[in-house]
Amino acid sequence: MKRFAVLITVCAAAVAAFATAATLPSGAAAPTPTNQVDQAHGVHITPLSAGTIGSRVHAHSAGIKIATRGPRDMLVTSIVVDPGGSFGWHTHPGPVLVAVSKGTLAFYEPNGKRCPRSTVTSGQAFIEDGGDVHLARNETSHPVELNAIFLAHTGTTEFLTAVPAPKHCHV
Repeated sequence: MKRFAVLITVCAAAVAAFATAATLPSGAAAPTPTNQVDQAHGVHITPLSAGTIGSRVHAHSAGIKIATRGPRDMLVTSIVVDPGGSFGWHTHPGPVLVAVSKGTLAFYEPNGKRCPRSTVTSGQAFIEDGGDVHLARNETSHPVELNAIFLAHTGTTEFLTAVPAPKHCHV
């Protein structure tokens, strides 16, 4: 139980640190060269719960397979993205399950020399694989609300890592 309390504190601190960086003033200038990190802005993350899956998991039902090789940390969050808000280019240390409850989120992921745009709207969900580089932002005039479940190795404190924009993605 003590480990769970420590994990919640660590996760809350990590998310609070990201949320602080993600809520920079909307007038803050973002770097324009593609080799620099596009800073997150207009993103408000609220941790809802955190816990450790204590042992190996092998679940296979409803056409879904989940397997771990040992304990993993889980962080459940509620996220609001302001109009014009962006997560910036980033990656995650493990998979992230995301469900959009309100609004439309634009999603960009490099694919060779292209960087196609897709959208996810209210009632839709997606899964981001750990290590995949992508950018998600709100290109509408209304807030986007979503919930995300982050999975990672135990002891993880950074569930979202900013990275430079991919060479061929000028979005």
